[in-house]
Amino acid sequence: VLLKLNQKSDYEKIVKDVNSMLRSIPTANNLFIGKHVETKRKEINKDYDCAIVVDFVDDIPYMEYLKHRGHIEFVDKWRSRCESITIYDISIDW
Repeated sequence: VLLKLNQKSDYEKIVKDVNSMLRSIPTANNLFIGKHVETKRKEINKDYDCAIVVDFVDDIPYMEYLKHRGHIEFVDKWRSRCESITIYDISIDW
């Protein structure tokens, strides 16, 4: 999930909310949040301030995560505080 915050100064607040609202959802295998890194490479997408990466063992825990109260509350809180939210759902082939 790539997020462009309305106010870049909200970054520490979103980190706190990710850690308190999303990290405890039991169906999420791993969860990471980080800032966009400026590398001066012109081919890199720069249209976001931070990214949240969550992985799941398969689709069933993912669907449970989407319905979890913590996820719903997080989305409700942060949707209006973001200029844009881009979500990529990816299946990893090993």
